[in-house]
Amino acid sequence: MKLVKKGKSFDPRDEVLKVLQKIGFNITLEEKIRGSSGIYHQIDFLAEKGDKRIAISVLDGDINMRKAMSLSLKKLDMGLDYIVISGEIPDEIKFMLKESGIIIIDNFNFNELEEKLKKLL
Repeated sequence: MKLVKKGKSFDPRDEVLKVLQKIGFNITLEEKIRGSSGIYHQIDFLAEKGDKRIAISVLDGDINMRKAMSLSLKKLDMGLDYIVISGEIPDEIKFMLKESGIIIIDNFNFNELEEKLKKLL
């Protein structure tokens, strides 16, 4: 996934990686997490520091209600703190994701990502 930021293209996953490294997380890329159901869930990053484990997904495209339900079930099954990073998310979808315990970073706001990661520690 490539986005354009002030005339330059960038991959938001690279920005996430920089924030995780800055805070001192051990990072596993493109991890599969086995949920309590036995199903494996693909995530972009597994960030670990001490006994804290955080699953992170960076999404491209729109998040519709069907995708939101899938993300909510993934969070429930993994049993981890789960951060979803995306472009603009409609308010009703954002509300549903937050109600299911997912931490939302929309509009690719990486300063907000750093703040929320620090709160989880």
